Amino acid sequence: MLHRASGILIFIQILTLGPLQGQTACDPASFGAKADGTTKDTSAIQGAIDSCANAGGGIVQLSTGAYLSAPLTLKSNVTLDIGAGVRLLASSDAADYSSSAGASLRPLVGASQQTDIGITGQGTIDGAGAPWWAAVRLVN
Repeated sequence: MLHRASGILIFIQILTLGPLQGQTACDPASFGAKADGTTKDTSAIQGAIDSCANAGGGIVQLSTGAYLSAPLTLKSNVTLDIGAGVRLLASSDAADYSSSAGASLRPLVGASQQTDIGITGQGTIDGAGAPWWAAVRLVN
């Protein structure tokens, strides 16, 4: 996929895989996600990720709407599937990205020391880059 965001071209390769037989499917809506593009769905999506991980793995399915989110942490054996027409929108609140150590910024979707993770689907991850680029331009 080739995306143009704020004058920058971004190339994203996302694998498209169907749910594997017997895998747990975790729906963020059952954890309270609104998928309306304005309500922060971070806790609901992370709750679904954690639930799938606790079940031994599975697929967190973003199947309809627009999910506004602060950083998410993928866990071992969990796939985040972003369905066709669905958008995962990055929060534009800079405070959401501060790490607990305060020394670095967290990514929108990240993982550390995890195995067998993935992001699949035909949806869009929108990093909401315009405010960040504007801030960088002010510093430089």
